[in-house]
Amino acid sequence: MVWATTTVKLGWDVQGVHPSGEDGTHINQVQLSPDRSLLVSCDDWGLVNVFNYPVLDNTHEASSYSGHSEHVVRAAFTPDSAKMFTIGGQDKALI
Repeated sequence: MVWATTTVKLGWDVQGVHPSGEDGTHINQVQLSPDRSLLVSCDDWGLVNVFNYPVLDNTHEASSYSGHSEHVVRAAFTPDSAKMFTIGGQDKALI
């Protein structure tokens, strides 16, 4: 089934966002781009991890980007999937 959005960090199509040996509590959110090509995860280490969608297992490599001082709580794409915005928890910055 195709859902309107994908923001839940547990599911068959996002199970690879959790690194091996981790319990998954450091992932704060996942967000699927509107064109369904990219999935980003926001984590407690201040990283935004960009994956090709779907992320079925831990063999998928992410491109990781930093910019926030601590945990990243949310990410959102523009409707055309051209841009992404993130919000930091401690720094309260919008990037």
